[in-house]
Amino acid sequence: MAISAKDVKRLRDMTGAGMLDCKKALEAVDGNFDAAVDDLRKKGIAKAAKRSGRVAADGTVATLVNEEATVGVMAEVNCETDFVARGDDFNNFVASLLNHVQANPVGNMEALLAQTLDDQGTVQDAVTAMVAKTGENMGVRRFARWERSNPGVIKTYIHMGGKIGVMAEISCGKQETVAKPEFDALTLDVCLQIAAMNPLAVSENELPADVVEREMNIYKEQAAESGKPENIAEKISQGKLNKWFKEVVLNKQEFFKDAEQHRTIEKYLQDAGKELDDTIAVARFSRFQLGEGIEKKEDDLAAEVAEMIK
Repeated sequence: MAISAKDVKRLRDMTGAGMLDCKKALEAVDGNFDAAVDDLRKKGIAKAAKRSGRVAADGTVATLVNEEATVGVMAEVNCETDFVARGDDFNNFVASLLNHVQANPVGNMEALLAQTLDDQGTVQDAVTAMVAKTGENMGVRRFARWERSNPGVIKTYIHMGGKIGVMAEISCGKQETVAKPEFDALTLDVCLQIAAMNPLAVSENELPADVVEREMNIYKEQAAESGKPENIAEKISQGKLNKWFKEVVLNKQEFFKDAEQHRTIEKYLQDAGKELDDTIAVARFSRFQLGEGIEKKEDDLAAEVAEMIK
């Protein structure tokens, strides 16, 4: 049967595939749109398989928090180039994904990819369709979804248009404290601190025991090589470990805005709590840096972070 330009355009709008691919698909199934969509999706899967080996280290980190700040979502979605990452198709997919995860609690990535995403099939189907449409390898790399039950907020911050994302749950004793402008400013400061200083945990007790042990062993070996007596070497090692805690533990880090008083984040929160007549603490946080750990030419974020904390 003859395939009209209108039919080809309709299939293109449905799938995002190229005009020639749409025409060939319709011709192959005598104009049956459902069969043509299936055919293009199959071809998309084949294309996706070929592209899966490409490094997808660009993309975005994005967040979504509901109006009551009781549910927060953060996700890293990768593609190959900044050009695709800035496109409407990519960002519409990211927005759709965030809305889906916020509304549908899911435990892990495998379960997420198998869930149905609107009328796009599964999340994996939607990713495959985006690969076929953009011509780039893509993937949902990681996500976090939190629900808050205690007084406080879930606060998020995005730096450099999606290069770094932070999500933090900041608790207080009274929910009415959340409405105060000073509390809102405090929560943003905490997120900025996490974005700029990249802590590993809220408190030292939350650090994995094997990580702390590895650090301590390094310091002990360094002290032993110096020829110091054992008791002195032990003190030196513990001193170095305490210094490391100040670098990687959020509560022990020096507040980046506090050049004069040199308060730790823990002290800053205590002082803010006194001013607000409440008890304030960071319950948890997560920090995603785009492409972190993926083999690529490393972006130099030092200048941007320095500018951010001025």
